[in-house]
Amino acid sequence: MTQEEYNVWACTIPGIGNETIKKIGTVVENGEDLYFNTKEVLKVPGITGEQYETIEHSKKKFQPEKWEERLLQTGVMHCTFFSPEYPDSLRYILNPPRILYYKGRLPDPTHKKMAVIGARDCSPYGRQMAWKMAKEAALLGVEVISGLARGIDSYGHRGALDAGGITHGILGNGPDVIYPKENKDIYGEILKKGSVISEYYPGTPSLAKHFPMRNRMISGLSDLILVVEAKKKSGSLITVSYALEQGKEVAAIPGRIQDLLSGGCNELIRQGATMISDEKDLFDALGMSFKKRVKIRKETLTPEERNVFENLGTEMVNVTALKERLDPSLPMSHLMKILVSLEKKEMIQEVGRGYYRKICESSHSL
Repeated sequence: MTQEEYNVWACTIPGIGNETIKKIGTVVENGEDLYFNTKEVLKVPGITGEQYETIEHSKKKFQPEKWEERLLQTGVMHCTFFSPEYPDSLRYILNPPRILYYKGRLPDPTHKKMAVIGARDCSPYGRQMAWKMAKEAALLGVEVISGLARGIDSYGHRGALDAGGITHGILGNGPDVIYPKENKDIYGEILKKGSVISEYYPGTPSLAKHFPMRNRMISGLSDLILVVEAKKKSGSLITVSYALEQGKEVAAIPGRIQDLLSGGCNELIRQGATMISDEKDLFDALGMSFKKRVKIRKETLTPEERNVFENLGTEMVNVTALKERLDPSLPMSHLMKILVSLEKKEMIQEVGRGYYRKICESSHSL
């Protein structure tokens, strides 16, 4: 067998769970080391003689060709707890997945990561905030993590994608299973730059019991967990509990006090979660500079857009005066097209009929 096949064998032994593999990893370097030095596991506190016998017996039954067949059919890749590409952010959590099955590219260990989580049956406000905060983070190079579920998850992924960023879907089913079906387009777009990841073998259906387990991976992979909308008794709070166990920072977007979908978020803030009320709060929570956001936005401008942007100030300017300042011969219709484009890029805003100002540098102190 190859070294990776030894790794797969070690991480698929029936009866040897995630925490046991984590313990075994303290005395052996990889699956091959375990295969030829199995007695080393008896040095690990808590490992029983019965588990040792289970490992020994499994050597005769493992068929790597059969195991790999389904992966080849579905285009799914894998990495084990002993593989060098296994994310360190998962390696040291409680109950780390023994093996990851994925499509696309695993999260970049050099990039910051933010989880966007919340209610499936979310409000228009929640959808907007999930999309906007994910987009803002992605524009700074932050990779967005979520569960590819309906509602907040979907809008978090979409915000990152609309920014041209990288996002990863953590699944409660096999990585080749698209659930829910309406997320088929998002699933395909995610794979262009990011990944879908699961601890479940290809073909595994979506089951309710899988999702709480999936949540520990969402928090484990992330530096910041952002709760957008959640009831006081919500599945999102399971992810929060994992995040707190893992020492991760938790943030929440506040909502109206009588809104059931904001009850969980408001309670988290009351208990000490970071309150996110605007982009500046988000960047502070991520430990990133708001100035960098302005720089990135400017880099996306065309020469004409840049010229108009630089001629606007933090005080509102009438479009006619702006036209005179730029070029009196410039057609008003062309100037309006540029202003509309800058509005879509959230660089400027119309503050009154025919009056504009910058927003990238005026909303917050730089």
